Amino acid sequence: LQRRLYRRTRKAMQRMSFIPGKAEREFFHQAKGRLYFGRPAALALADSFVLKMGVRHESLYQLLLAALSEGDVINVWFGLRDPKEGEEVYEDGELIGHTWAELTQAATGTKKVLWEVGRATAELPSSKLVKAFNAYRDALATHLNTALPEPWDIPEDDEDEEEKAAPNLDDKSRPAISRALSPSNLFFSAGVMWYFVDLSMDDDTMLLSVPMAAQDAIMLAALIAAAKGTPPTVFAVYQNQPLGRMPDSFMHATWAESADEPEEGEIIIIG
Repeated sequence: LQRRLYRRTRKAMQRMSFIPGKAEREFFHQAKGRLYFGRPAALALADSFVLKMGVRHESLYQLLLAALSEGDVINVWFGLRDPKEGEEVYEDGELIGHTWAELTQAATGTKKVLWEVGRATAELPSSKLVKAFNAYRDALATHLNTALPEPWDIPEDDEDEEEKAAPNLDDKSRPAISRALSPSNLFFSAGVMWYFVDLSMDDDTMLLSVPMAAQDAIMLAALIAAAKGTPPTVFAVYQNQPLGRMPDSFMHATWAESADEPEEGEIIIIG
């Protein structure tokens, strides 16, 4: 599996015309609950998804190169099941499961959970959703060689939304990542969504990766978390039109299967 992931990373999507489909939909059903990679794949990830994005990402690129030593391994685990008797059944039908990334350091045998997400994890706050929408439209305008659209104003998060940045899992010491990587989204919707990872070095800006498959986003998010110590913002985009058309607005959902169909000129941001 690691060799296959390495080859896949070397052929990373480097254009806005990537179209998710059957391969992305079937990957998580065939992976048997585990995705893993080491330093060779980490270097390929950095080269394919960060180095080729230009000088703005040089600092992150250098961090990623040093994130893993020889023999270090990042495991990403994911699983999904129906609620058992006595467990809460969500009205939208989202099932129970967690996705989590764990770094094992070869020199010491130390294990560290880099991030985790489940259906109880809080959604992205409004400020990050609008930043994601603005960054998505800027990236698309650059790809289309058109003028940048007028950005939406970034809203102030209220106290409840500020808490959304904190983990909301059984073990609150584990950093939380976006609901876009929750198992229900991976197993049911990976084949119809474009994933994006924030490559910026701070919270004030958002510099997007190219659109990628869910499994590539998981690997890159885990590597960035290992390098920076905190998970990056990750979100997915679902729309009923090709990715090359500029959206006017967006809706938000935490699980793609529960979202209404987007209207003309509208996208759904999952996260």
